[in-house]
Amino acid sequence: MQQALAEAIQQFGKDGGRSGTIPKTLPRPSRTLPRLVIEPAPKKRRLVMFLGFLLLVVGAVRVAPLLSHPDAVPTELLGSWATDDLRYEGRLLELTPGTLTLRTSPRQATEYAVRSVRRMPMAQGAAYIITTRSETAGDYVLMLEYHDSQKTIALGKPARGLWRRTR
Repeated sequence: MQQALAEAIQQFGKDGGRSGTIPKTLPRPSRTLPRLVIEPAPKKRRLVMFLGFLLLVVGAVRVAPLLSHPDAVPTELLGSWATDDLRYEGRLLELTPGTLTLRTSPRQATEYAVRSVRRMPMAQGAAYIITTRSETAGDYVLMLEYHDSQKTIALGKPARGLWRRTR
């Protein structure tokens, strides 16, 4: 095809362009023309790739907590908690990722399955509402405040009595 085009141009040049028409020997244009691809400059390409990666990371950070047991008790609350408050003498509150256990004595305890955990940020830590269910004792809602600086919790609303982690 290129050779035919070169020959047609030579013939046109020999003629001196006197006829003013394009010779009929020119090849017909291809029916499948190559696609025009515009590629961004390398700096722009890097910027677009970086912004895409950043968007992917932000999305993953936002979605990850929803995928990892949203109804689990947070790690800052896990463990056994006891208080010096005389109203709760001899009682323990035990929290695991999926259960809440209220011990009224070394031999007697009520275990609840955690159904949902709701967290509300506060200036000194966070407030939590833990909704639980037990087949024997029914539903139970525990409201507590976690004090980040002291690593203590206070039960109820209004919060009263400080509980410290025993283990």
